[in-house]
Amino acid sequence: MGKKLLALLLTIASFYSFAQTRPGSLRGTVTDAKTGETLPSVNVVVKDDAGSIVAGTSTDFDGKYNINPLAPGEYNVEVSFLGYTKITLSDIIISPNAPTLQDFKMREATSELDEVVITYEAPLIDKTKSSKVTTAEDIQNMAVRDITSVAAQAAGVTQNADGSTNIRGARDEGTVYFIDGVKVRGSTNIPQAAIQQTEVITGGLPAQYGDAVGGVISTTTRGPSGQYFGNVELLSSSPFEALSTDFFGDYDYNLAAFTMGGPIYKNKQDQPIIGFLFSSEFEYQKENSPSAVPYVAVNDDVLLDIETNPLLLDPSGNSVQYKVEYVNEDQLSDVQFRPNSYSNEIRLNGNIQIKTSKSTNLTLGGRWTYSNDKRDNYLQHIFNYKNNLRQIDSDWSSYVRFQQQFGSAADNESLIKNAFYNIQLDYTRTNTRIFDERYEEDFFRYGHIGKFDVIERPFYVYNVEDTANGVIEGWTYVGDNPVRVDFEQGENNRITGNYTSNYFDLAADNPGLSTQTIAAIQGAGVPINGTDPRASYGLWGSPGAIHSFNAINVRSANYYKQRNSQFRVTASTNFDIKDHSLIVGFEYEQRSDRAYALDAAGLWQRMNLLQNDGIQELDLDNPILVTEDGV
Repeated sequence: MGKKLLALLLTIASFYSFAQTRPGSLRGTVTDAKTGETLPSVNVVVKDDAGSIVAGTSTDFDGKYNINPLAPGEYNVEVSFLGYTKITLSDIIISPNAPTLQDFKMREATSELDEVVITYEAPLIDKTKSSKVTTAEDIQNMAVRDITSVAAQAAGVTQNADGSTNIRGARDEGTVYFIDGVKVRGSTNIPQAAIQQTEVITGGLPAQYGDAVGGVISTTTRGPSGQYFGNVELLSSSPFEALSTDFFGDYDYNLAAFTMGGPIYKNKQDQPIIGFLFSSEFEYQKENSPSAVPYVAVNDDVLLDIETNPLLLDPSGNSVQYKVEYVNEDQLSDVQFRPNSYSNEIRLNGNIQIKTSKSTNLTLGGRWTYSNDKRDNYLQHIFNYKNNLRQIDSDWSSYVRFQQQFGSAADNESLIKNAFYNIQLDYTRTNTRIFDERYEEDFFRYGHIGKFDVIERPFYVYNVEDTANGVIEGWTYVGDNPVRVDFEQGENNRITGNYTSNYFDLAADNPGLSTQTIAAIQGAGVPINGTDPRASYGLWGSPGAIHSFNAINVRSANYYKQRNSQFRVTASTNFDIKDHSLIVGFEYEQRSDRAYALDAAGLWQRMNLLQNDGIQELDLDNPILVTEDGV
């Protein structure tokens, strides 16, 4: 019967692949330190940092034990047996997706030695794994806080300038992130204090990660504790910058963090039944991409003069030059940060665990990340930083997980042991919006600088037509002759409008500057509705230009909106057959991706092309006779 059941489960497993972070386990052998003989019926108990029993078992006839499942984290292990000295192993690390192997050698009890306390040390090289596990203690001692930077410490992992990671040469989209078994879409940032451990799998991917091409970065957050705990953390560079910006820099980095957890309800035996964890961080940076080489900034008085009167009359009197192209070295200075390119981010993470019975657990958890930044643009940071676009990102996910463990039969010869199953439902949503904060979704204000009144005079020629009804003679309309263009500056995009207004002022006193047609104005390099002032020497953005970026095939987008969602159901069952651990499961994943980008400023150019479509081609071969008062 057992063989038939095993064959059935293996057959089912071949039809499913799933992505769910599995719990860890602890297994090993207990022997007599003197004789090397295995010891049966030895009690092995796992406790948390509060001293509460998490799980336990006893060794079989061959001295082997297997405690499965165990949530990833750090535990204390107590090994006791009548006639032998008790062993306590502290701070042992349980990693997800793989068993932790730990053997014990027990000594006979003596009056001088009641207990042996051992501090666990993780092996420098684990030949059985193609992964690296970084614990919460390791992360606290690092100079980095985010998951991707922690993962970059592993061999075979490189981090790009934008924060993305490549594992063993694969593209960054080949790296799959998990946080508490939830496949991450959007930001991977969570509070540092919430991280229990991060595992980077660079090779030999388990079957449940079938859709990972490069590698997997799986993070497990802390769970509730049997005792209340909490901490407050404040980091700031501002006090030091007040002393000396030359030595300490002027990046204005500030972080505030708060974490709290503990039991909500305990039973009569003082065992926690309901527990919680809440962790939060707020981070502000004046410059989120510090440079070893100083940035360049134009002096404030020079910039104000350029913004107010941006044009210079060419000595020939027939053209204008951009004043920004005549800025010299004396009008520039070195700065350590780019103005108006700050970032704000709030990160929240929490979970509630409910021990619904002796063998079942229910976990509710979620995270939320919100950032409100000014997008930095290197080519705009000298003259046009005031128009930096705003980017707002909001990522959140929630999950519910149910786990039930089945007790093993008392008979050590039982075929299946340590059987348990997990069912998890999770939902994730990411939202992104990039826009000019002056106009947001009022798109026709993006490229508007004022009113252009085109003055034209109709042009006629005298014509004689011989038709079937006789000879028709008269004046035939053939088009409009341009006279002039009048400009009335509007309230939107005042700096860009100053280019055009300045040009009209110069043209009033210089006949060589034409304001006869829109084409002549554009030919002079002056903006109209829907266009920007040209870049200084084709490189540095000039004051007043609307920032743009590439997004979903729109090369000059200045508005972008995106909403992605993901719904997943995963389930797995795990059981041991002798020394082998088998897992069977499935995954259902549904995604919805929506986004659009808009060149809002370019709407005016499009309207200029379309507004006269109805009268672009006159049928001059078939004129219409118009009479007035018989003439």
